[in-house]
Amino acid sequence: MRALLALGGGAAAALGLGLLVWAVRQQVAWSDCQVHCLGRNPWPLTALGILLLVGGGFFGAWVVVSDHAGRVLHPVGHDRDREERDRLRRVGRAGIARVLDATEAGTDPVGDPVVEVQLAVELEGQAPYEVRQRTAVPRGRVDRLRAGRSLRVLVDPQDPQRLVVEWAGRVT
Repeated sequence: MRALLALGGGAAAALGLGLLVWAVRQQVAWSDCQVHCLGRNPWPLTALGILLLVGGGFFGAWVVVSDHAGRVLHPVGHDRDREERDRLRRVGRAGIARVLDATEAGTDPVGDPVVEVQLAVELEGQAPYEVRQRTAVPRGRVDRLRAGRSLRVLVDPQDPQRLVVEWAGRVT
């Protein structure tokens, strides 16, 4: 869809350029024979050509830049993370994870900190176990990763090493 919008902006710019070239030629011809030539001043067509050229070019560039910004701000990996979170919300087992250790490991493409965290996971009816994973942490939630703090998690029933932290859920 964005490609069609960009093509539409490009087509408007091309039409504007063609109209501008034609109108300028008419303007020059009209100015050479103002006294004895019949016809109207082509200035309105020149203005329309300029408007279409600038507006179409701006619109086409805006579509291309906004598409690129969308890919940068919402990378493909985020879609996979969201799908995994949605899947675990449907089939995952809710549990509590106590933070044992957390070290910063960089930032994700959106700018959120990436943290390598070691957790002690507690699920009902199962002995506690440890998980170490890298995860992006919303900027406002980094304070929850101090040693000893607890977090709500959703654990994959097929692979207990796979889990997601429910950052919205608050635990002591």
